[in-house]
Amino acid sequence: MGFILAHLHAGEEVLKVGSYRAKDRRLYNFGAMGPDFIFMESVDWEKRLHDERAAELAAFLLENADEETMDFAIGYATHIYTDVEMYPVSMRLAGNNFDAYLKIEVTFDVLLAKSVYKADISDIRLASKIYVGKTLKEGVCNLLERGIKEVYGSGALEKDRINRAYKKFVRYARLLDFTKSRQFKLTKNLLLKGAETLFRRNFTTFFYPLSVERKYEEVYPEVYESLERGIELSKSHLEKYLL
Repeated sequence: MGFILAHLHAGEEVLKVGSYRAKDRRLYNFGAMGPDFIFMESVDWEKRLHDERAAELAAFLLENADEETMDFAIGYATHIYTDVEMYPVSMRLAGNNFDAYLKIEVTFDVLLAKSVYKADISDIRLASKIYVGKTLKEGVCNLLERGIKEVYGSGALEKDRINRAYKKFVRYARLLDFTKSRQFKLTKNLLLKGAETLFRRNFTTFFYPLSVERKYEEVYPEVYESLERGIELSKSHLEKYLL
């Protein structure tokens, strides 16, 4: 799995293929977050939506999307296919330690901003790129709920919980943007406690580091190559939707 900027970048590159143009770019960008946003509502479901059935769900979304939801469906699929290449590489480099893996993910975004966007991660406002309104479109919630039920069976994730996860994820992205600011340095400890109370998660690992350790710079090229392979895999699987 990549982190937020990695998947936004993958989505951008995929759109360069064919004649397809996202009608709602923010919805497409949010789709590129894949099932990651679900962890705000259910860690268990977020893990399940990344399992071996993830591609089956992506296919369902693509096959059943309408004009309103196709941007989301294509974006979602780019996430899944990019993960196919990125996840095993990052996990191997992390020694199969999940906390170390998350650190690689988050730090990769910082280095990606510098190498590809020629910018500091603090200059990229992530929340504004994925915000599609106070609530997620009903059509998107319905499509995702149907897809999860079809692929994962009864007792699946309901659309109300999907919508709550979206709202929490947007708040988290805004919080993440703030953690890149100078003000964050002055209020770091207080903000971390507030985030843990609000989201009921330990968020230390999920904040962008203020500086990058050398060991993460050393593994960056290999992780970047896996991102490029994930982009190419996405293009090949989505070709008929992009033409």
